[in-house]
Amino acid sequence: MNDPTHQQPTPSLTELNKFKDRELKWLWNYMTKRRFMIPIESSVPQSLRRQTLSDAINICSNPTGFINEILDQKKNQLISEDYFKWIDKHDDRLLIWMLGQVQYLPQIQVAPQVQATPHVQAIHQAQAIPHVHVTPQGHVTPQVHVTPQVQATPQINVQIPYPINDIYSKVAVTSSEERKHEILLAIDTWDALTDQKQQFISSKKLEWGMIKTPESQTRWLDLNSETQLAWAWNYLVNNVTALTIPQPINPKEYYAAVLASLDHIHRDNPAAKKLFLITMKKTWSQKKYRDSGKAKKQYSLSMKKDVREKLDLISKSRDEKAHETLERLIKAEYNSSSI
Repeated sequence: MNDPTHQQPTPSLTELNKFKDRELKWLWNYMTKRRFMIPIESSVPQSLRRQTLSDAINICSNPTGFINEILDQKKNQLISEDYFKWIDKHDDRLLIWMLGQVQYLPQIQVAPQVQATPHVQAIHQAQAIPHVHVTPQGHVTPQVHVTPQVQATPQINVQIPYPINDIYSKVAVTSSEERKHEILLAIDTWDALTDQKQQFISSKKLEWGMIKTPESQTRWLDLNSETQLAWAWNYLVNNVTALTIPQPINPKEYYAAVLASLDHIHRDNPAAKKLFLITMKKTWSQKKYRDSGKAKKQYSLSMKKDVREKLDLISKSRDEKAHETLERLIKAEYNSSSI
């Protein structure tokens, strides 16, 4: 006899239990674009995310049709993880560089009522199209209104920045694993054919092997000097050559962000990159010299002709320059006086 207190999992939850974390992230994004009023993913505990999505699907006018649509779209949009194996989740420099590459993938503006698949058509033909609100605790509040049937709006190809900074406002910027998740999510949610995605990621793998800035040109950057690395990052920002990522927060972050930005600039012109780095290094050397207190300021002093001649004779006898003689004499007088 069945236990009436035991609740069987719904078909949607049964299907979502098969989803990996990457697929769940994609689905959360997909349902958000479809105007399901679900909370921000990061605000929902990991253990409740499948149930939250399942509850939202179950209140839909055609849950079975929407599940079939999800499975179709997942197959059409997600490429094998084998294509991403070369992206080392521990290589911050590579991860930051890749974040810079996926920020401006060609996105497609899709109207809310576009009928993409037969399953979408079945859902949109229903008169009642539900909007559901799901709390972080998983409680569902239906908000159903009647929507007239509409024609699909044409799709428009535009360049839309992938909202990396919005993502990073919700995650720890030092999480290398989260960086890789966001790279995959950017590609997974890119409205392109799987062949295009495969070509894109394969071309970036080839490009990464060719454009890394030679170590000989960046050896002067000190991983242990936060002062220097913060200066280098600000130098890149001020020269509009830094990648668009959140402000680094420690030397490790600064170092990876600076190197990744240098990898990104002048990729097709090694000579221009080398010149940029020479100028950057020279500017740092000048700053360091000024900050050391050794930098000399020029002064103009008036003196009688015979005094100048005597200064020159003293300097010559000691193999000094005139300003060195003056400095020595002034210091000696200062030290011997009671001032």
